[in-house]
Amino acid sequence: MACAICDNTSASQQSLTNGAILSFSCPVCGEYAIHHEALSLLNFKGNATRNEHSAKISAYLRNRYIQGSSLPIICLNRTSALSVPSGIGLDQIIEQFPRLIFDRLDLVLLNLAKLSAYSGDFIKVTANDYSLFYADKNNTTAQFYIMKQLIDENLIELKDNGLSLPNEVRLTPKGWGKVAELELGDQKDNKSVFIAMSFDPSLITVYENSIAKAISDNGYNPIRVDYEEHIEQISDRIIADIRRCKYVVADFTFNRGGVYYEAGFAIGLGKPVIWTCREDHVKDLHFDTRQYNHIVWVTENDLYDKLDTRIKAIF
Repeated sequence: MACAICDNTSASQQSLTNGAILSFSCPVCGEYAIHHEALSLLNFKGNATRNEHSAKISAYLRNRYIQGSSLPIICLNRTSALSVPSGIGLDQIIEQFPRLIFDRLDLVLLNLAKLSAYSGDFIKVTANDYSLFYADKNNTTAQFYIMKQLIDENLIELKDNGLSLPNEVRLTPKGWGKVAELELGDQKDNKSVFIAMSFDPSLITVYENSIAKAISDNGYNPIRVDYEEHIEQISDRIIADIRRCKYVVADFTFNRGGVYYEAGFAIGLGKPVIWTCREDHVKDLHFDTRQYNHIVWVTENDLYDKLDTRIKAIF
């Protein structure tokens, strides 16, 4: 069956949850799942989202797959994603596509580094790898444009002379140096910590007395979107804050889809995530995230003590 996003005919498909969700494994997009409502929209002939943004969606999915993030479930929009663990709306994916070419080049380098078995390793690339190179259209012209920028800056090199496909590509020493800069960034002096959690009123004191206090007491600055003054759309602010932060604390009490989204985005960027959940909500955790070592807490003091210990141990 063809991929739901890019139409690649080499994709394989499996039905989950009585057909409401389908999972795909695609050489262009990697592995992902999609809700039947989003699938119906994309299958609609002449759909603008698919026609205009399929390459951007493929790039998002391929990046998550390469970086080892949990399986995303694509939903119709951000509203419908709230009720689906690990759900993310098509509109949210499109919003995440980097607007600046320099940001796209950086993500390509991080992906190539992840795919390299060793320094100097050549990676086979074909016309299907436009998603790997964060091309904004699914054609070789857009892919070549990104590749040429990286070659001209001496960040990658091709095994065969000339810009052609299929080919083999590897990071240059300068490219590896850039990857090291990106991975380290300003993390040594970065003091901001993004907090992803439910905005339920019952958790206000949990945030103030446990999470924010533990972070502050260790010399970091807690950042939660609803506590900041800004004029941007909340989704834009979230993305910017996660990009800038040193690490993320994600509390899954009340099992909010947005928390899965924010934690997954952070993992895709290579940011450390500290996972927490109140004991009576652990049973609701999505199976894709249960593999992570959650801080399971009962009281505010319990959470503070455990989070304080974890921060000191890691950072």
